[in-house]
Formats: sequence, structure tokens, C-alpha cells
Amino acid sequence: MNDIPNLTYKDASGAVVANDLSWVPDTFDHVRLDYSFSMRSVIRTRDMLSSLPFKGWLNYPVSASLTCRGCTRSCVTCGGSAYAFRSHFGRERVAFRDPELLVRDIAHIARHIPGPVFVLNDFRQAGDEYVTQFITGLRKIDFRNPIGFEFFTPPDEHLYALLAENLNDYSVEVSAESHDDAVRSAFGKPYTWEALSESVEQAFRHNCQRFDLYFMTGIPTQTASSVLGTAAAVEGLYERVDNNPRLLPFIGPMAPFLDPGSMVFENPEAYGYTLRARTLEEHRQLLRQPSWKHILNYVPDKMTLDEMVDSTYEAAIGLNRLKARVGAIDKKAAVATERRVLEAQIAMSRIDDIMRREESVRGELLGEYKREIDVLNESTVCEKSELNWPRQVNAGHVFNNVRLWFKVHAEMLFPRLRRVDARFIKGEA
Repeated sequence: MNDIPNLTYKDASGAVVANDLSWVPDTFDHVRLDYSFSMRSVIRTRDMLSSLPFKGWLNYPVSASLTCRGCTRSCVTCGGSAYAFRSHFGRERVAFRDPELLVRDIAHIARHIPGPVFVLNDFRQAGDEYVTQFITGLRKIDFRNPIGFEFFTPPDEHLYALLAENLNDYSVEVSAESHDDAVRSAFGKPYTWEALSESVEQAFRHNCQRFDLYFMTGIPTQTASSVLGTAAAVEGLYERVDNNPRLLPFIGPMAPFLDPGSMVFENPEAYGYTLRARTLEEHRQLLRQPSWKHILNYVPDKMTLDEMVDSTYEAAIGLNRLKARVGAIDKKAAVATERRVLEAQIAMSRIDDIMRREESVRGELLGEYKREIDVLNESTVCEKSELNWPRQVNAGHVFNNVRLWFKVHAEMLFPRLRRVDARFIKGEA
């Protein structure tokens, strides 16, 4: 085992051995994200539940496409930042997937899965030529599934025009973290709220079907007052885009943990944090706690944990009401979400009271309250279905999956047929 690069293991004596981190490929072309492997497993074993990517996937069959390994940016709380990859994974530069292979991956998804494809990591990091090859490549395969893109900074109008020209149904996701320019800059995203607002306008001018906008609480320099200003800022943005219901804002806490490997985790005091856990065991113990406030592995210095909890819930209620007013969500869903948030606030207060009791009685009291806690842990600050993009099922999906079913059964009867797939995996067919 000592000849295997990148491997960390325990030897026969129990001592930890860390081999050199020497295999850091310059491209991402050796990895093929092929969902048919899971589908084949279901057909062979007749066990669907064991192969589902997450709870509820059959009702919302979303799939992911990965553009690269690594990142060009250094957001201070991110364990996948350029800093984290350089410091912990030996990666000095981003390894991108060839755009033709990326298009091939997505074409394969579209043949079998009717749901939206989410393109993870901002593919603009690879440069303008890559962007053009990738997007025009999707047009060449006549890609028709809904597709969403993660962008680290607000795109410009030229990109939206390119997307609209080549795609049937596209959506955008930007994690702004805060409406406050100073807070966002301290996080590692030094663009302005004005630039973001202009980008949202341009997206809708170019037929963007949905613009998801994410905010986070508990980030560097952020105060409770700043969090509470989120709804007012988004209200102004809604007015700017004529209350377009395709804009969907969300807010949630930075939870459960500050990312190990991030700049903040490595040097918390410099960024205004106190860490509550560093080792794996300390984090495991936190995960046993009864509410997200008690699970957090950090305390920010600009607001108390109670202020963070209260401002998060208040901001969530504000955004929920805004979305209901403009028609982004229906009134019934909005009422249900607000009720859950208010119940969560009451539950949090009751949990805090229990946690102040003697340790000998804490477990029994929390056990009696567990059912209510489990209910409130589902879809609190928004209805989970709000996060879902639409899906489109057509006869081609049915035909291709029936064809795969017959093919897998033929391979089970005649194992030599599997060699064809081995060649395809290597890119030879």
C-alpha cells in the first residue's frame, strides 16, 4: 500500500501512514459521470432504494455535471477554494473537463433522465473559448432538458445572449451570500449589489427561466442588523425587475460547520470566529446535538448565536412573504412555510430550556420532544419544492430506459457483451 499515491491508511500496528500526495492530474477528462451505472445496478439487483442519490429523487430526478476539479477563487469559508486545494490537495491549478466530453456526459444524461441538469462549478473559469465550445456544443446535440448553471459572480449580458441563443430552457444560480457589499467582499466576493441587480435584469431580458439567489447568515463581519436588511434589499430588486416571479431568493445559516480546510477554519481568530470543534470526534459530538444552533462548530464575533438564529428566521419570513406577494410561490405554501418558521422558533426556545437543565434529565426530555424536532427539521425556512426546477418526460426517455433494461439482461446472460461498455468508458467507442 505504500506505493499507492495519495493514500492515507493505518498499518498493522495501528499507526497512521500518509503517502505522498503526488497524483494531481492536470485535466478532469479521466472521470466520467455516468448515471447509467446506477440504473444498471437497479436492473441487476432489483433494488432501487439502495441506488437513489438522495431522498425523493424519483419525484425530482435532478442530475449534476462537473466541469472541473479545483477553483480559481478563494472564498474564505469554502473548503473547496483555491486556497484549500493548494494547501491540502496539492493542486496549484484547476483541472477542467474537456468541453466536448462535458457535452457528451450531458447528452448521455438526457437520453435516460427527464429531470434538470445542474452544471456545477462556474465553467467561465476556463475562459471564453471554453464557454463558447460548451454552450454551442449543447445546441449541436439538441439538448432539451432544463439546465441550470452555477455562477460565482454575476454573468454579463453577452453570456446570457449566448445561453438564450443555444438553449431551450436555462436557469441561473448565484450565491451572493449578502446584499451588503462590505460583507460580501469580506467573504471573498468583491462585486457590488448594483452589478448583481443589473445581471438579474439582463438574465430575464434573455429568457432566463429562473434565477435562484442565495443568502447566508453567520459569515465574516456580518451583523444581525445586516441579516435583517436582506428582505428590504430583495424587495428593491423585485421592483427593479417588475416583480418577476422567476426570481427566487433563499436564505439559510452557514451550517452545520465552517469547512475544514478553509481559510477561516485554519485561522478563525483573524476572521472573527471562535471554533467550537477541530477534531473529527469533536465534530461527531456536535452532530449529536438537538438543533442547528447547538451543532454549529463556530461562534461569530459580530453577533451571538441567539441573534444569528433569530435574524435568520426573521429574514426567512421576510423573503417568504415577498415571494408570495409577487407570485413566486402560492399563498398556501407561503402560509405553511411561515407557520413552520414560527414553530421552529418556539421549538428552538424549548430546546434551549432543556439544554440548560441538568445533564442527567436532558436526554429523557429531548427524547420526549424528538418527534416534533424531526418534523421541524423538514423544509423550515422554505418549502423544499421551491428549490426544484421543472422536468420534462418524453417518449425518448421511456424508449432508452427500456432499451437499457434489455441490454443489461442480455449482458447478464452473455457476460462477454460487457466489453463494449468497457471500451465506451475509455472513450474508444
